[in-house]
Amino acid sequence: MLHHKGTAELQTERLLLRRLRVSDSGDFFTNLVNDKEVLRYTAWPYHETIEQTVEMLTAWCDAYEKPIFYCWGVEFEGKIIGNLTVYRIYEDTNSLEIGYCFGKEHWNKGFATEAVKAVTDFLFSAVNAEKIIVSFASGNPASGRVAEKCGMTYVKTDKAAFTTQSGEVVDVIEYEKNRCVN
Repeated sequence: MLHHKGTAELQTERLLLRRLRVSDSGDFFTNLVNDKEVLRYTAWPYHETIEQTVEMLTAWCDAYEKPIFYCWGVEFEGKIIGNLTVYRIYEDTNSLEIGYCFGKEHWNKGFATEAVKAVTDFLFSAVNAEKIIVSFASGNPASGRVAEKCGMTYVKTDKAAFTTQSGEVVDVIEYEKNRCVN
């Protein structure tokens, strides 16, 4: 059985994973939701104005009251550079599906791997998850490399399973990691 804890603050060697605040809107807008390349394979809409970001973060901040809401802002050197979210919860199998997104200035520097490892460890140890799932578009192999570096293994490819915001239909690849019981 999952023991929901909500978004707990997590510290890694270089990163602080924490609840987002409305005051993070500037960083979130600049680094994530105002960049079509960053959003190419996400479900988030492109934000043309910072007001859209303020509205989204306000709703997320309200959702932090729920222990089943898991949404981390990834902070590096005082700025939000990414986001990591549990976006599907499977209570029947004690499984959680996570997604992550980082500003392109911070790609290929190990930040996503560091953040995913921290969240995965938290979800296994504190929330009692049995399995963590990551799904990503086939055109985004960097997400697959992150999953592999975090000890996840390939499960399947769903053909034509996601339509990007530009209308491109892509395959979705699924990886997973099961909790090790010692």
